[in-house]
Amino acid sequence: MSSNSTDQVNEDMQNLALDDDVGAPVGDGDGAKAQGKPDIKTFGAKKACFNLPFGQGAQLVGREEEMNALRKLFADHRRAALVGKGGAGKSQMAIEYCHLLRAEDPDRHIFWVNAHTVERFEGGFRDIAQTANKLPTWRDPAIINMELVVNWLKDEANGTWFLVLDEIDDPKLLLTPLSTGRASACDPVVDYIPDVAHGCVLMTSRSRLAAKHFTRDVSCILRIEPMAEPSARALLHDLPAEVLSSTYGREEEDDLAVLIETLQGSPLALKLAAAYIRYNAPRVTVAQYVAWFRDEASQVKKKKKAKKNAPAAIDQSQEENANNTNNNNKGPDDVVARQCVLRAWEISFEQIQRERPAAAALLSLLSVLDRHSVSKRLVRGKSVRGPEFRARQDILVDMAMVTVDSEYNTFSLHRVIQHATQRWLHASRTLEEWQERAFMRVQELCPQGVGHTYDNWALWEALYPHIIVVLGYRSTRYKTERGMLSVYTAEYESRRGRFEKAVELCREATGLLQRRKGLGHTDTNHAMSVLADALQRQGKMMEAVKFYLQGVTHRQPETVQDLTIWVTELTQLALSCEDQENHWEALKFRHLLMDMTASTFGATDPVSILMRGNYGDCLCSVGRLVEGEHFHREALRLSHTADSDAGECVNRATVQLLNNLKSQRRWADAMEVAEPHLQRLRDKHSRDHHVVMNITTHVADIKGGLGHLKEGEVMLRELIERSRKIVGERHRDTVSRIKLLGKNLAMQGRPEEAEKQYSKAVQLKEQELGRDHPETLRALMLLANHQNEERKYPESRKNELEALRISQLLFGENNMQALEIKSRLIQVTMMLGLVSEAEAYGREVLAQTIKKRGGNHPQVLDRQIQLGIVLCGRRKFDEAIPLLERAWVHGRDTPNRIVSRKALKNYLALALLETENFDKMHALRLENTRVNIGGRWLQRGEDAVAQVEAAMKEGESLD
Repeated sequence: MSSNSTDQVNEDMQNLALDDDVGAPVGDGDGAKAQGKPDIKTFGAKKACFNLPFGQGAQLVGREEEMNALRKLFADHRRAALVGKGGAGKSQMAIEYCHLLRAEDPDRHIFWVNAHTVERFEGGFRDIAQTANKLPTWRDPAIINMELVVNWLKDEANGTWFLVLDEIDDPKLLLTPLSTGRASACDPVVDYIPDVAHGCVLMTSRSRLAAKHFTRDVSCILRIEPMAEPSARALLHDLPAEVLSSTYGREEEDDLAVLIETLQGSPLALKLAAAYIRYNAPRVTVAQYVAWFRDEASQVKKKKKAKKNAPAAIDQSQEENANNTNNNNKGPDDVVARQCVLRAWEISFEQIQRERPAAAALLSLLSVLDRHSVSKRLVRGKSVRGPEFRARQDILVDMAMVTVDSEYNTFSLHRVIQHATQRWLHASRTLEEWQERAFMRVQELCPQGVGHTYDNWALWEALYPHIIVVLGYRSTRYKTERGMLSVYTAEYESRRGRFEKAVELCREATGLLQRRKGLGHTDTNHAMSVLADALQRQGKMMEAVKFYLQGVTHRQPETVQDLTIWVTELTQLALSCEDQENHWEALKFRHLLMDMTASTFGATDPVSILMRGNYGDCLCSVGRLVEGEHFHREALRLSHTADSDAGECVNRATVQLLNNLKSQRRWADAMEVAEPHLQRLRDKHSRDHHVVMNITTHVADIKGGLGHLKEGEVMLRELIERSRKIVGERHRDTVSRIKLLGKNLAMQGRPEEAEKQYSKAVQLKEQELGRDHPETLRALMLLANHQNEERKYPESRKNELEALRISQLLFGENNMQALEIKSRLIQVTMMLGLVSEAEAYGREVLAQTIKKRGGNHPQVLDRQIQLGIVLCGRRKFDEAIPLLERAWVHGRDTPNRIVSRKALKNYLALALLETENFDKMHALRLENTRVNIGGRWLQRGEDAVAQVEAAMKEGESLD
């Protein structure tokens, strides 16, 4: 392979194991084995998983006929859907079926995912990973948990399973792209629902259209109608006998029949009625409740009042739910059934508000948050004592207004109860007040940032759905607090890979904070930094650099905390330059960072050591490898004094030194560094720990450099297979190993197999990040370079042109990376005989490089040699001579990266010979030079020029 290919692969290796965010949650210091953490071998654990959000105490309904129908469906199909209006009992039926299935088949895994929003769907899959305790990286936000869970579910070795997707009411949700791919190229929700022989999936929905999209077979849709009388009686079986005594001379059975008929057989309405009667027994009988319910005057009055005061859109999610209900072709019976639930809620709520206003206040607060998994800590308040809060909670539970998960200490509300409470708050003109209270509760508990160790990750996951709800409220108060909450949430979104959402939140917050706090304020600069980071990860580099520069320019570090933020922003600015191949500009930032951190934090501080190593990396990027090695070895020496021999700081410095030594082709020296470090890591961590795997990857690459290519290939294939299972096929570590395998195969003389690996890397990056992304661009450039080396010039030119398009789109028309691509196109077009196109590229690249770098920059020397060689091929010797002559004279002190000095001498001699410029040949001591083309020695003449052109087309070089 050429140096270009190797350099690109080594550059990609620098990203392997160097990102703190990627690996932090997996290896927590003492290693996976020491802490009892599972490794990949535990995937086949025999104990079945069961993650229903409701315990055994949850009230189950009868519906024997529907249960038998559901069993018959799953006897012949792998997918089924329960469809019915709100409050029909779909979720309750699904719960009952899960409990029955568990009793019949204890070895079957049973999972529950609430899927009424995309965020809830993603969270449910993360809960599966946590519950299964078989996915060692479930807490690593940089890893695609969705893909990991799907792969685990598809693996038959993990056993049979049953999955419930609850509340998919919006047909569009199934086609909504998930944000796990960090960019726009994401797969829709429906693609993450496995369809395998050893797994079954049950969906509940109010939308028949959504159910049809999911099952792809209308015969697999089970319509849940209002409860028949036998099932309804089962729901009411525990009512005290005294409440069944007839006040109006009816039989007991008739009282229940009248209640069921009055409530239209709605399970939720019956549940509310039964709870109310049970709570007030024996003072309230069934007959009395029916009489109250049928109070036409009260019902009409409340109905008109609700209709008059109802908001157009109380809440985005409620409006969405209302729209989804329309998909059921809602008829008059559905409207009446819904009114029955609302009337039953009114009867219960009136008593709660009258007898215990604090409990009504608690329900009001719960209704303006996300209705699932509301933490007691979020709604309790600091001044409320435990017994007092339990009293409020108990009446709401007894009245069936809320359900409580005792294991997680959380509340949940039915959507109809939430909607009814919000309508009442709006009618009483207190909705905005409660929304503001909810905002302040969430804002008080929200962590200020995500942090690098993910210590507060569990709190973020719990609060996130409620944060999204309160940020949707358009209150005129607390605007500054709202801006900061948006920034913190954007940072969390960015860590989760939801960059579009992060940018959306941060743009609004940045503008608001600029107006309220000023451009130089710490909070404003922090918002700019978060926004720039999200833009950079989206691949929008030009816009990201703009915000980084604004933050750095207007920040005056006064405290250590300010300086830490400033260092972070300046580091991101340097990374932005490096992504654009603007390494000389990045070198300035890296040097400034190294000096600043060393003088402020001390030379042995981990941040100072990191900056020293990064400066060494930047020196390598501009070709100063030996100088870079000095900084890398110094960083490694300092890290041993500041950290343990297998610590994170030592590991990072070791990887940086390994990349440097490999770039110098000093494979034996690299192995001397890698093997002892790998042994220390193995003593501390499991074989599947990300640090161990990454250093093992370096060892496999070094073995290839030492000539042990087959051994290196075996190691890489084994690492790729394990990496697919642990972090997923599209994870950056897996793709990096695939590229290295391509490099290994090319060195073995197996170009077709190598090209398949390079093409696969491009495909995976495109699936993960989208076509127009810097990482996809680098993978495409590597493929094009390999095709160039294998003389597949048409294919190489096509991919180089596509890479040029992406680079100009991301970084601007004449960015340094685009110039590098055009430089590579010079050779490709020459080989294709497109000499005029090659000359045009050569002239443009030289002019732009002089403009950006100045006339004395080393890169200018390379561009002059390239153009000079092209002009020789076009017989424009008079123009070629000044370029080649300058390179010959100045090249004594500044080596070029295009041709050897001997080859350069021959090109210059040829040009002088053809122009009969013997005086200059004598001055440059070239008079005795003979030109060697493919082993044929030539002196001068037209024949020589023709053979130069032929040799260049054949890929031969002048020697």
